[in-house]
Amino acid sequence: MSQEKVLDFVRRPREEYSAKFAAGEVTPPAFWQIKRP
Repeated sequence: MSQEKVLDFVRRPREEYSAKFAAGEVTPPAFWQIKRP
């Protein structure tokens, strides 16, 4: 994969998590569980 695709692959879940976190739907521990393969 190109570096741009890798960065997008990493950034997109973080943005989704940030939106959910802002809405109070998830907590940081849940994010670490989601982040792992």
